[in-house]
Amino acid sequence: MNSVVYSLKYLRKVVWNYYNNIELVRNIPGISLDSDEEALELVKDYWIFLQYNNVKMDGNRVINAVDNIMNPQLLDEGCTIPFDIRKMTGDENFQSVRQILSEIENNEDVFDGVNLIAATSMISHGVDADRFNMMMFFGMPNNTAEYIQAYSRAGRKYPGIIIDIIRPTREKDMSYLKYFVKFHEYKDILVEPVPVNRWASKAVEKTLSGILSAILMNHYDLKYQFEYRNLYDMKVFKKLIEAELINREDIIEQVKKAYGCQTEDGGNNPSYNYIQFIEDSINKVFTNIVDKSFTDQYYYLGYTGLPMLDSRLSIPMNSLRYTDKNVNIELR
Repeated sequence: MNSVVYSLKYLRKVVWNYYNNIELVRNIPGISLDSDEEALELVKDYWIFLQYNNVKMDGNRVINAVDNIMNPQLLDEGCTIPFDIRKMTGDENFQSVRQILSEIENNEDVFDGVNLIAATSMISHGVDADRFNMMMFFGMPNNTAEYIQAYSRAGRKYPGIIIDIIRPTREKDMSYLKYFVKFHEYKDILVEPVPVNRWASKAVEKTLSGILSAILMNHYDLKYQFEYRNLYDMKVFKKLIEAELINREDIIEQVKKAYGCQTEDGGNNPSYNYIQFIEDSINKVFTNIVDKSFTDQYYYLGYTGLPMLDSRLSIPMNSLRYTDKNVNIELR
């Protein structure tokens, strides 16, 4: 723990020194800058630190140590801008993460705002910011794919600096340290195979409603919204079906193409086995929507939509992290 928090402290002092003595930036060998303003812009790109933890508990310990020990030390040593920390872990919802990213990207004065993100593996997908260029790992992630995904958050627009803090008590970390150069040389071919079968039989049940919703929103809604209102409303969906403006056979073919059930030369893809379920489910949706009546509260994107017409379907996923409804487990 001491290694990571003191590394953060000393790294902050280095960047603070460049910020406080901007002429030092212009004197860095190999850097050609015409003005102090350009040098200050360069410091901005490395002002925010991204700190990665394997587990949330480590992140909480880092935050506590920085708040209670490192920040007072930084202030005592003349660094008047200590760490302003935010968390990005599984405890934060998607809206909170978006708010933090917006705060980082839209803050005109980078030096007055968040400057340290304590994160876990949740940042590995969809967390992109041009100002993430300084990153520190507290221990190596559990697999190569996660390591590559995580460090890819840094240096997306400008050169990134990645620092690995090896945990000597972990045998796996010591192995990474021993073969550090070779590991990074061959890391791409060391990515472990994914244990999940992308063509699992249950996959179509979880994703069909999203595929169907995307077709309705991005094709039919654009085509008919001005004449019939937005297609999010189940009543409008039913009206278009009854007017034969949405044809079930066309929908079935569009969905099968989305899943790539057949190749261009007429052969079959692994998703070919989805065809029967796709046809059965869409036929069931079309039959049930004609037989039911709907009020304005019914939308096909929610639980009162497509899953009500075919109970095998899930609600459309709105995030790659969506799996199922949360279940609270209490120990008494």
